[in-house]
Amino acid sequence: MEVISENSDMVEYGSIFIGFFSENFRYPYQIDELYDFFNDSIFNKSVEKILNDPFSKRNRPLLYIPVYSISNKLCEGYLLISAGIDGKLDNSAKDTIYFEDISKFKFYNSVKAATKLTYREFDSTFSYKNFLFGNKDLMVEYANGIEIFKNNAIRRIFTPTKLMSKLYPKGFTRLACTVEGEVKEISNDTIVVFDSLTSAVCSMYKGIPHDIKRFEKIKIAGYFRNKIDPINRIIYLENGIIIEN
Repeated sequence: MEVISENSDMVEYGSIFIGFFSENFRYPYQIDELYDFFNDSIFNKSVEKILNDPFSKRNRPLLYIPVYSISNKLCEGYLLISAGIDGKLDNSAKDTIYFEDISKFKFYNSVKAATKLTYREFDSTFSYKNFLFGNKDLMVEYANGIEIFKNNAIRRIFTPTKLMSKLYPKGFTRLACTVEGEVKEISNDTIVVFDSLTSAVCSMYKGIPHDIKRFEKIKIAGYFRNKIDPINRIIYLENGIIIEN
């Protein structure tokens, strides 16, 4: 197996898409939505250049395919596909693609879904016979955004009080993190976690159901976007996902 390190140029693909995911908690439904996202930025032309397929005979961009969760029908992943060294794309996606469908695509290489921001592992085995007769493409990127988010968030685990100290008054304004404590309140879309001094109000990600009881001790990964009530000692997190112990 060839491990492509975090210093590889390929990581730049992931950085572009994680920027979109951080704002929308999903991946683009189509590639033009990604371009529109960077439209007002000087980064926009760079994005189109980065996503150009170096193998395409017609100088086309890499093929972008959104990947959906079959359980909630939300866009939680994506594929980036290159024409490969024969210069033509053999794969296409006319219907909605789910994670379970990835094995149906034909690639020269194989790749595990990226579940960390800088993790890419490719099987670099190549068959000249497959090149001539296989009708295959090169998989450049395959990512699972929910797993990337969770793996990023669990690197920073805080009680609500400890998290408050990291945020106010001169701390983080945006942060993917995990809050741990006791469940104070529950509704269909919100769980309040608290300790002796501080509460964290977690708006839960709608794509993953939860079955939690009051006073249960839990960990919730969430995204802080500079919403805080320092007087009442309340922190607000978005897109909460329960982390299994």
